[in-house]
Amino acid sequence: MTSQELKNSILQFAVQGKLIPQNPHDEPASELLKKISAERDQLIKKRVLKDKPSLPITEEEKPFEIPESWEWVRLGKISNFGNNESILSSNISDNKWILELEDIEKETGRIIAYKSKKERNSVSNKNIFKNGNVLYSKLRPYLNKVVIVNNDGYCSSEIFPLDFGRFIYNKYAQLFLMSPFFVDYANKKSYGTKMPRFSSIDGQNALFSLPPLAEQQCIVNKIEELLPYVEQYGTAESELRQLNIKFPEQLKRSVLQYAVQGKLIPQNPHDEPASTLLERIMIEKKQLIKEKKIKQNKPLSEIKEEEIPFEIPASWAWVRVGEIAEVYTGATPLTTNQEYYTNGNIPWITSGATGNLFVDKVDTFITEKAIKETNCKVYPIGTLIVAMYGQGKTRGQITELNTEAATNQACAAINLHLNDLYLRRYIKLLFQKIYAEIRELAYGGAQPNLNLSTIKETLIPLPPLSEQKLIVEKVEEVLGYCDKLK
Repeated sequence: MTSQELKNSILQFAVQGKLIPQNPHDEPASELLKKISAERDQLIKKRVLKDKPSLPITEEEKPFEIPESWEWVRLGKISNFGNNESILSSNISDNKWILELEDIEKETGRIIAYKSKKERNSVSNKNIFKNGNVLYSKLRPYLNKVVIVNNDGYCSSEIFPLDFGRFIYNKYAQLFLMSPFFVDYANKKSYGTKMPRFSSIDGQNALFSLPPLAEQQCIVNKIEELLPYVEQYGTAESELRQLNIKFPEQLKRSVLQYAVQGKLIPQNPHDEPASTLLERIMIEKKQLIKEKKIKQNKPLSEIKEEEIPFEIPASWAWVRVGEIAEVYTGATPLTTNQEYYTNGNIPWITSGATGNLFVDKVDTFITEKAIKETNCKVYPIGTLIVAMYGQGKTRGQITELNTEAATNQACAAINLHLNDLYLRRYIKLLFQKIYAEIRELAYGGAQPNLNLSTIKETLIPLPPLSEQKLIVEKVEEVLGYCDKLK
């Protein structure tokens, strides 16, 4: 049960006479109604209120049982619902209090802002309210904006100022209007789709469960005693919700951090060290250069001691991405040239595709002519694609091609020199860990971008090949548990 559900349950129990025990010595609400009727007769005689007839209450329309000492009454017979006095804005002094809907916090019964007419620069007509009135918002009643004012002032015409007289506690009236029963009634009676409103006629005809006067005060006292506990519950609920949201991601980051530091699984002294793996990769790279499948690139920066962010096991090695892979980018063929797109059969992706772990299907295809006449290059299955720039969290995301595809210039394609499944999966999870750090190296002001040089120079910790397999399997197992926690 949420804190709001708990509060709703308490309010519903209150208006049904189930929150506190009845006192048989209390003057019954039937006698209270006589006093309310006499008070209203005087107001009608003074023309403060209009005498509006109302239908008798039938047994069929009573929504729930109430104690014998209580009475059902229509809201229009115990308040001035629909008898609001309005005033032109030009007749309101600049220093007078103007209350608007945005000043009322939903569900809480609190006023969150106090502003004068001068601060408002208000020009529309207002309703007049008096100290102690209950203000009820007729616009979007599901927001449950009901407050008691502690001073005279003026409010939006979307608010009903309600005076319940001397024989109904305004705080009991407020909690009744905020109860699930009344909120549900108001919502069902509202008219309009985008801006639903509750009419004064439906308000006057609404049923009100009236307790004896003494019991009204006891109910209010009990509510005020309980609400701080409900609020504490709500705070704890919110903290737990935030923890539940953050915990899986924090756990993921911790697991990835441990993985890339060599702390997730124990090292095997019999594993072939990463230095040997690097030698094999260099042999593969030389062969690819010899076969003219890749070009001989400029040497990368030497790794300096001060660059190394953390210690790694002795069998591991620090290496730059550009030493073990070719890094490319793509292009966007001119959209005005239909020959680049019409009947194209070559998949083409943008940085938006990096939000998925794999690219299986694409929405856009380009032609062979586009490949020949632009900087687009078709990358093989297994290529890792990193977003170099984009919106929000796109930058630095990584995906893997499950189909041959070309990319736009916002993507960097990483082709490993050694075509090994677990090396590729390890590099992929490594980027999942370090993409935020890579972004810090980006440039470009408000929309910082990565570039090929940044990615090539990125420093990564490289484990032995056999350990990479174990790391990847363990990380994927733990991340699967993390996803179930969401």
